[in-house]
Amino acid sequence: HVFNLGHGIHTGINPDHVAVLVEAVHACSRRYHD
Repeated sequence: HVFNLGHGIHTGINPDHVAVLVEAVHACSRRYHD
């Protein structure tokens, strides 16, 4: 599947927060694709 951020991520966002978001998407993906 595709995870779309729409217009992107604001440049001031904490990179650690993006990492948590990406990990959450990966975790959901594994549940659907394993």
